[in-house]
Amino acid sequence: MFSGFLRRLGLTASSLGISLTLLLQACGGGNTESPAPQPAVAPLIQVFNIGAVTGLINQGQHLISVYVPVSQDITALVPTIVVPEGVTVSPLSGVSQDFTHPVTYTATGADGATQAYVVTVSKASAPLSAADLNAKLGIGINLGNTLDATPNEGSWAAPAQEAYFDAYKAAGFSSVRIPITWNAHFGTTAPYTIDPAFLARVSTVANWGTSRGLAVVINAHHEAWLKADYTNQIGRFEALWSQISTAFKDWPSSLAFEILNEPQDKMTDANVNDLNARILAIIRRTNPTRVVIIGANSYNSMGSLMNADFTVPNDPYLIATFHYYNPWSFCGQSSGTWGSAANIATVASDFAALKSWGARHSIPLYMGEYGVTLQYQGVSTDSAGRLLWYQTVCQQAHTNSIASAAWDDSGDFGIFHRAQGTWEAPILNAILLK
Repeated sequence: MFSGFLRRLGLTASSLGISLTLLLQACGGGNTESPAPQPAVAPLIQVFNIGAVTGLINQGQHLISVYVPVSQDITALVPTIVVPEGVTVSPLSGVSQDFTHPVTYTATGADGATQAYVVTVSKASAPLSAADLNAKLGIGINLGNTLDATPNEGSWAAPAQEAYFDAYKAAGFSSVRIPITWNAHFGTTAPYTIDPAFLARVSTVANWGTSRGLAVVINAHHEAWLKADYTNQIGRFEALWSQISTAFKDWPSSLAFEILNEPQDKMTDANVNDLNARILAIIRRTNPTRVVIIGANSYNSMGSLMNADFTVPNDPYLIATFHYYNPWSFCGQSSGTWGSAANIATVASDFAALKSWGARHSIPLYMGEYGVTLQYQGVSTDSAGRLLWYQTVCQQAHTNSIASAAWDDSGDFGIFHRAQGTWEAPILNAILLK
């Protein structure tokens, strides 16, 4: 149809093309100047692997950490390095290096800009006893509402940032518990594969802690699918932990695994015992001496932990966890006040009982969550009672040699104001026993 229209005008497609070309040139549309130069590609190292081991790249501080098996000879390792097109790296990818000491790799862009990365290769550290790791956990904090958010990190609060770990370290914390909800990030049918991008994200965040000398706890957190249907879903959960334990098997012994946060819903005490035994056996295939944290039913309640129905597996590398938000009416619902002699005596009695239970079972104790909300449904919590509660609970944990991790979620249980990088100072001082 278009060619017939041209014939009626006495034109052909080829003559029209020539005419249009001349017209464009006359109007300046045929400018043949070179296109504007493209921005220079940043001199980054995108991937740094040694064999099957993936290096963890800290782009903020330009550090790369690689964890290898304790038997690995690190005097002649051959890295595989990936950089953007147009960027070179020295020493070259594929060239053997001695990593007995940190090695500096320099990425250079086409414009001559450079960026140095310090690469540290670490062998899996010597095992820590459960008691030694519990002492290292010491006074810790939770990185709540980040990797545990559903369906994705960022759904409940800003995604985790490396600067948080600098703030934790500077404040005086010795450990970080990183809650992780895996459900949306691994398959629902066999072989139940974890999304590699999510696993890499977990590794990055955990490394922000371990690379700063902090003890780190990673777990399976809001796994409602398991808690609602244990019998039919335990196979999927076993596959999850098989992959987690393999992925982190060569990490420092300052990294601990927590099997499941707050068993509840339709899970029975027998389910919890079965769960701990099953998952512990899976972890031990690849992590024979890594410390594993186990908990009891009913939201990791201290009552369920000390119940005679709770079974402590025969394993020397275990820590038992419990959560403490007692009384919930005050801690979680901002009801009434707290601080009477009876209130304080109850806390002392609770922690004395916990210490006695731990001693009988030869297992260290970890208060993996505790705290008091700022408000509930528009009602503010009594501030004086809230501060006294933290002072009392934290002192009792310390007195009874119980490690702890304050619940912090950048929300109503917020102690650290993440956006500003500031702390609720009186509560922080209470936690740190100042």
